Amino acid sequence: MSFSELTLLFCEVKWKDLRQWEAEQIMDKLREKAVRVKGKWKMHYCLVAKSIEGKTDLEFPAFDLEDLEKVFLK
Repeated sequence: MSFSELTLLFCEVKWKDLRQWEAEQIMDKLREKAVRVKGKWKMHYCLVAKSIEGKTDLEFPAFDLEDLEKVFLK
């Protein structure tokens, strides 16, 4: 969880290969947990995993090792 003014980022990190349906389930659970944080926040969510099958079809930001390598190992 990251605080920046009135914006929160909730990010779930999994060290495993995820299928699309697993990624969606994880995000659903993350959103359920996030409602426990009280306040008038703009909430953002993302998922990071070893690999994510169908990540471009997800309705939320999802990053895997391949994405991180592009950013950090240029």
